[in-house]
Amino acid sequence: MDINTIVEKINELFKTKIEHEVCEEEAPDTYEILSQELPKILSGLDYEMVLEEDCNQYFNAPCLPREYRYFNCIMLVAVVFDKKNKKAYRIWAEYRSGYYCKVTSFLKDTSIWYDEIPLISEETTPFTARLIENIPWLYIRPTWKKNIEEMILDLAKAEIQGRLEEGIKNMKAQLEKGAWIYDYGYVLGALERTINETNK
Repeated sequence: MDINTIVEKINELFKTKIEHEVCEEEAPDTYEILSQELPKILSGLDYEMVLEEDCNQYFNAPCLPREYRYFNCIMLVAVVFDKKNKKAYRIWAEYRSGYYCKVTSFLKDTSIWYDEIPLISEETTPFTARLIENIPWLYIRPTWKKNIEEMILDLAKAEIQGRLEEGIKNMKAQLEKGAWIYDYGYVLGALERTINETNK
């Protein structure tokens, strides 16, 4: 499934099950619905469900109907990883959310979009980028290069997800397990040097 299809399906989910206008009734639970439905949409993909919402730019006009009192909200819905092409996609939802007497009176005008970030770069994954610079690629044989690159992509994914320490630990364990392969030995040395350089 391509990223545009994913965005369309998430947009449809918001339009059909999350957007609402209520008065005294209980509003749909956005997080509960997304937690149940997103795994169905993203099934088979490498992804992380985030659901981090930031509401700002509150507009309040007491003299006007309550639909004119709302927050502009943006939510990082999920990050989808495409390790084959060394990319990651952040999927965002932007909407207006109104409140009345501490009750969500509406959530509407949803816009779903995504941005693409490199899986490895100095901005998104500084530790992984430094490791790549430290590896003596001249001495890495083609036989083992693919395995090493796969480990690096897993490390980058962990760094993006905020699990860098866990990612380093897992990569180090894999390299130590195959330390009899001198290519792995070179990478292990580069990993330890990067840890020292970055104080990780």
